[in-house]
Amino acid sequence: MKIGDDRWREYVRVLRAAMALDSTGNRPRGADQVGSVPMSGESMLPAEWADKVFWATHVIYHHATPIAWIDGSGGEWVVPDVKYGPQTSAAQKRIQAALESHYN
Repeated sequence: MKIGDDRWREYVRVLRAAMALDSTGNRPRGADQVGSVPMSGESMLPAEWADKVFWATHVIYHHATPIAWIDGSGGEWVVPDVKYGPQTSAAQKRIQAALESHYN
């Protein structure tokens, strides 16, 4: 199942912002780069992941669910191994593929 082009462009914008390195070698931080704003609704992310998202520097949401983020302590991308519905899982897989192609 494909996710919409507009939403994918927003995901790519966040991915690129988070992958960029500033002059000190750190990923940029800031509210303007936090990611796609959560849509209305309730998050489907399991509770054991909630504290990890709280400390994230960049978060990508699909509807109200965080599906990928940069760990605030280690600076690495996290794509939780959580099964969602078809659309959310498709978005998460597409993000995972984009990250793998960038870092490998």
